Amino acid sequence: MKLTVFSGLALLFGCEHSELPVQSGMTIVFGTVTIDQQPLDYGQISFIPSDPGDHHVPDGEFIAAIEAGRFEIEILPGTHRVEIVKNEGLDPDVPGQIRQVLPERYNVDSELVATVEMNPSTELAFALASSNQ
Repeated sequence: MKLTVFSGLALLFGCEHSELPVQSGMTIVFGTVTIDQQPLDYGQISFIPSDPGDHHVPDGEFIAAIEAGRFEIEILPGTHRVEIVKNEGLDPDVPGQIRQVLPERYNVDSELVATVEMNPSTELAFALASSNQ
């Protein structure tokens, strides 16, 4: 099963995103991530271009923090594989000991795809489920 997230133009009024300076050939993407219909409290979202073209993509992906279910990032337009992670420590007294709390279908085996057009800004929403629903 392949999940696809479609992009849309953000409305000019009522958008709660910052005015990042946009580099030539890039676009601002902002949006929400929910898990079981609740905002994901924290995590990381990565956009991996299917075809980076002639552009240099640092580490092959664009990465942004998720805070209180929201993210904002500047990326190349096009089709992207999307990975969402949320790591938690297993033992606070043991540094580096963490586990991924989201199902693999959202990260290492991601089924998430986003198509981003060249617009001043694009809003996306990712609705995740903690189980295999």
